[in-house]
Amino acid sequence: RQEKINAAISETEKKENNNTVINTNKEYLSITEASQLIGVSRWTIQRMVQNGRLKAVPFGRKRILSKKQIENLFNE
Repeated sequence: RQEKINAAISETEKKENNNTVINTNKEYLSITEASQLIGVSRWTIQRMVQNGRLKAVPFGRKRILSKKQIENLFNE
């Protein structure tokens, strides 16, 4: 029983670690990746797109935005 518990904990930790890894070498980010990169909710990024602060373009089923836009938010 203890082995199963330890295995479940280990698997959960691996999943949590995988969710926080963001490839910052990418030039374009999805809404979710952008939100994870700066530590805000997806809805915050969506609102910024709707308000015109960020420009996202459709790419397949996702909307992507330039990583430069995210960086420029902090240079304003």
